[in-house]
Amino acid sequence: MSAKSNRQRRKRKEGSRKANDRILIIAQGSVTEIEYFNELKSLYRLPGIQIINESHSPENIVKKSKNAISREEFDKVYFVVDVDASSKNQLEQGFAQARKLSTRNRTCQFIVSTECFEVWLLAHHSKLTHVYTRATLSAKANTLGLLENKKHLAESFPFHNLDQAMKNVKMHGPNEIGSKNSTAIPHLLKAIGVMKDL
Repeated sequence: MSAKSNRQRRKRKEGSRKANDRILIIAQGSVTEIEYFNELKSLYRLPGIQIINESHSPENIVKKSKNAISREEFDKVYFVVDVDASSKNQLEQGFAQARKLSTRNRTCQFIVSTECFEVWLLAHHSKLTHVYTRATLSAKANTLGLLENKKHLAESFPFHNLDQAMKNVKMHGPNEIGSKNSTAIPHLLKAIGVMKDL
């Protein structure tokens, strides 16, 4: 499939997102995650989603984001982080702070990838059959042409493989630290209306 057809506009699947939901995605990663979610926002025409970067530890991401969250009335807030850059204690502190920031009208959750976001990217290509380190996951993503220059999404990234990626990846829930080479990203994609079933 050509790069152009990979990035053609997609019809949004019926996920759990209400048409008027205001969603904020706060990514710990400043390049790959931002590019990935911005491209999904464009491909699936998701105007109610805002994506920002906060490159801090999990407990500090919540603190640093409070102003952005309270300025606008977001229905859902997702903190997208990697385990590799954080201790279990930092993640648990972040989970607790996200719960405190949640209200009757707003849900705040952490979406964790163990070891890193590349676990999800690689699932668009194939199933991981071994446990890999962050360095190996990143190298594999580059070798397979999913990333360019170590961090940027390839122009030909296979967004059309979302359903296959979900089958290929080990999944855990939001606000959880999963087993090695697992992620909660599919839960976020369902929440924003890109995926229907988990």
